Amino acid sequence: MDKIEFDQLIDRIRSGDDEAMEVFMAEMEEYIGGRIKSILKNRGISSGNKLEDLMQAGWVGVFHALKNYDTASKAKFTTYATEYIDPEINRTLKDLKTIIKTRDPILAYSKSYNEISPEEKKALEALAIIKLGTSQKGRDLTAEERKEKLEERKIYTENDKFPKESLVLQIMEILRSATDERHSITVEELKECLTMMRIVKFNNSFIESPNTITSTIENILNELDPKEYTKDNDDDYKIKYRGYDNDELIKKIKRAEGKHEVTDFRFVQPFSYQELDELIQAVSMSSYLSAEEKDNLIKKIFDTCGGYYRSPFWDGKHLRFNPSAIHGRFSKSSGNSEKDLMANLKTIQTAINHMWQIKFTFNGYDSDGNLVPTNKNPHFFSPFHLVVYQDLFYLIGLWSDGTNKKIYHYRVDLMSDVEILTGKNNKPVRIKMYGIENLPIWNCNWNPEKYLSEHLYMAYDEPRDIKIKIKKTDYTDIYKWFSSYTKTNIPCEEGYDVIIVKTSPSMIVHWALQYSSKVEILDEDIRAEIRKEIKKLGEKYE
Repeated sequence: MDKIEFDQLIDRIRSGDDEAMEVFMAEMEEYIGGRIKSILKNRGISSGNKLEDLMQAGWVGVFHALKNYDTASKAKFTTYATEYIDPEINRTLKDLKTIIKTRDPILAYSKSYNEISPEEKKALEALAIIKLGTSQKGRDLTAEERKEKLEERKIYTENDKFPKESLVLQIMEILRSATDERHSITVEELKECLTMMRIVKFNNSFIESPNTITSTIENILNELDPKEYTKDNDDDYKIKYRGYDNDELIKKIKRAEGKHEVTDFRFVQPFSYQELDELIQAVSMSSYLSAEEKDNLIKKIFDTCGGYYRSPFWDGKHLRFNPSAIHGRFSKSSGNSEKDLMANLKTIQTAINHMWQIKFTFNGYDSDGNLVPTNKNPHFFSPFHLVVYQDLFYLIGLWSDGTNKKIYHYRVDLMSDVEILTGKNNKPVRIKMYGIENLPIWNCNWNPEKYLSEHLYMAYDEPRDIKIKIKKTDYTDIYKWFSSYTKTNIPCEEGYDVIIVKTSPSMIVHWALQYSSKVEILDEDIRAEIRKEIKKLGEKYE
C-alpha cells in the first residue's frame, strides 16, 4: 500500500468508516509482526512466550502514531509509525526482561527505558566473559584467556587499583541508581555494577574484591548513618541494610556474640514512589507550565530516583500527558479525596496510554456531603483525553450503550472504583475507536481548548454558532471563556462589535446573565430563553 492509499484509508477512518479501520488493522498487524522480527533478530534474542505482549506494545505505538499523523506530511504512515512502534516494543522487551519479571540492579543502574546504550551493551558482554566465560570445549576460561577476549573488545584490566575516594563515589552512585525503597543490592551485585560502570566510563574492567567492597560500604554506613538505631531517628538513615534497625553494623564492628551480617543495601531516595507519583502528576497537570518546562522538570524529578521507578505520564524522554489539555489552575477543590483522585488519574492515564477501556461508578453529593452513586450500574467508557477546567479534572471519551454512541465527559473527582476493563482471560479491552464522526482521538486534529470553549461550563448539549454583541473594550471576557471567535460585519452602534462563538446554547443563557452588563445575545431563540430565566428570577426574588 503506497502513501496515497494509506492517507485515503486514514481519512476514511477519521470520518468514522468501520470498514476502513478493519483494512488498516489487517495491514498494520503484518507490519508490526515484521518490526518485532527485525528487532528480535538485531538483538539476538528469541520471542519465547512474549510475542503477544510485543504485539500489544506494537499496537500501542500504532494507535499513538495514528493520533498524531498528518496526511499532509511527506512521510508514509508506516515510516512515521515506526518511530512509535519500535520504542514501545523495545520498552516492553526490557520491562519483561527486567523490571516486571525480575530484579536486575545492573539494568536498573543503566536507568534506560527502551534499550541500553552501545557502551552498556559492550559492558554487559564483558561481564558475561568475566563471570560466565567458557571455551568452545566447555571449560572455564583461564585468567589469561579472559584477558585476551576482553582486549579483543578493547577493554583492558589495569593493575593499579582505583583510589579509595573513587571507590566510595562509585559505590554511592550505584546505590543511588540501582536501589530504592523496594529494591536492595548485595555485595556481589554491587561488584558487577562497579565493573560495568568502570567499563562504560573508563574502558577498564578492574574488579574489586568482595572484602574491599564490604569494608568500604561499612565505612560509608558508619559515616552517614546514625550510630545507634531508635524509632525517632529512622528518617535520618541515608543508606539502609538488612538488620539496620537491630544495629547489625555496630555489633559486627564490636565483634558482638553471634553472626552479624551486613548486606542487602538500599539508598534512601529523596522521594517515595507515592511522592514521585504525586509530583509528576502535579507537574503534568499544572496550568502554569509550558510543555517544555514540564518535560524539563519531570526529567529532573526522574534524575532524583532509582532506575526501577516508572510513571505512565513519562516515557523516559518526554511527557505522555497532553500538555495543552489544561484549562484553569491546579487545586484541591475536588469531591473525592486527593489520594483517591490521584489514583483515579493514574489509572485513567495508563488506560489512555494503552488504548484500554475503563469502568467506574459515577457519583453525586447527598445532603450530608457524601458521594453516592447516581446509577446502580457501572459505567463503561473509552477514555481519550484528560483535561482540567475551572479547577476540576474531566475525562473525555466515547460513551456507548451498544446501540447509541456519543462523545461524553465525566468529572474525575466524582468517579470511584475506577479500573481497567478486562474481558476474556482477564485481558484489557481495547477502546472503541471508530463508528462515530469526528471522533476526538486524533491529536493532529483535536484541540483541547476548542472542546472546552464549545462545552461552556462542561455542558453536554451540541455546540452551535451564537451571535454576541460586545463592547470593543470588553474582549477580555471573550478570551477568558472562548478559544476563538469570528468577527462579523453586522452593523451595530458605535463602540460595539458583533462576533460569533461556537458553544453550548443552554449554558450561554447563564453566561449571558453573568455578563449582562457587557454582552448581548442576538440569536432570537436564545434571547427567548434568557427572557424566561429573567422572569423566573423576578418571580423568585419578588
